[in-house]
Amino acid sequence: MLKKLKTPLEKKALYIQLAIATILLPIVYYLGIAFMDNIVDVNGHGIDGIGAALAAALIFNIVIRISIVIYAIMVLKIIISILHYKEISNALIIVPFMPIIITLLFSIYNNSRYESQLNKERAAYTVESYVSEVKERKKQDIHNVDGQMSVYAYTYISTFVASDNYWLSTRLQLKQSERKAIIDEAIPILMKDLESENLCYCKHFDSADHYYPTTIEYWEYHPESDTLVVKFANKEDPKEFKIEYFDIAGTG
Repeated sequence: MLKKLKTPLEKKALYIQLAIATILLPIVYYLGIAFMDNIVDVNGHGIDGIGAALAAALIFNIVIRISIVIYAIMVLKIIISILHYKEISNALIIVPFMPIIITLLFSIYNNSRYESQLNKERAAYTVESYVSEVKERKKQDIHNVDGQMSVYAYTYISTFVASDNYWLSTRLQLKQSERKAIIDEAIPILMKDLESENLCYCKHFDSADHYYPTTIEYWEYHPESDTLVVKFANKEDPKEFKIEYFDIAGTG
């Protein structure tokens, strides 16, 4: 096997193998993607679709690994053959690597564009931007209480106001210290805004949720401990909301 590998190809076979090696991985990859997309289209997104997609992914990974092994053997054979023929330029050795080189350059270019766009978004993003986005979340949990549209205060505060909201980490990829700086300024603004809203709380009985009006008697935010304390009129004791900053790779 090793002796056969070291034997140079004939010139015609060399050029044919050079062409095949150059297009092998891109063709296998894109045919595999098309195959997986077709599997999803045919089987849908239910249990059957998930099973089919997993099976397709397994087959795809096996085919890719086999293709890489075949590619490596072909490239090695090509290099040995090119070096054997003195009249053939050694520069041809780079040809089978062109798809990999182009893919790497394209990836570097895309990452550079993404980082540039991300830096622009970060520079333009302010506390006011954050406050505006959080306020929009009030619409997600509004209930008609005694003829008035009221915000379910507990959910809104715990989920959005006193929270390390995901878009600061995932979209803007801000570090924890940067997220905290924004949240520390935003919470007092958001709580003062909430004071002007009709608020409600929830009781669950008779297999249903029932909403009743409430107000905020007072609130206190302690940035040193990342804690928001809120006293609701319907509760005897104040509620403490602790902001837990989660770590996402690259944003810690």
